[in-house]
Amino acid sequence: MRGSGSSERSNESCEARDKQLKSAVEVAERRYQDEYIQSTLQIRSAYEQAEAVKTKCAQREAELGEELKRIKDKAEVLRKGYEVAEDFKKLESDLVERLRSEMEKRVETSNTEAMEAELRRVKVQCEQWRKAAEAAAYLE
Repeated sequence: MRGSGSSERSNESCEARDKQLKSAVEVAERRYQDEYIQSTLQIRSAYEQAEAVKTKCAQREAELGEELKRIKDKAEVLRKGYEVAEDFKKLESDLVERLRSEMEKRVETSNTEAMEAELRRVKVQCEQWRKAAEAAAYLE
């Protein structure tokens, strides 16, 4: 009977060891499930954060695109305004040059007319003096 008691203890020992192992497996499975759930939640959170960042980046990119368009439009308006100002400056310069030329012509014409008038007056006066000299010579 000694052998049977030893066998019973061995059996009980095996059963206890079996329970311990089952318990350890259950604990390990629960820990695995908890870690799996935790990692799944972390991955989901990371994806959500990545999507949020992606959305913010897309929104910021759109805002910057609109701002760039406004700046380009403003630059184009300024460029056209500058071109118009340059055109006006050229027109003004051309007009001033034409007016200066016209004024010089008028001054020249006016001087010529004045000189011609003075020349006619001097000729008339010379003619009068000549006639007076002839009359004086005739009277003498």
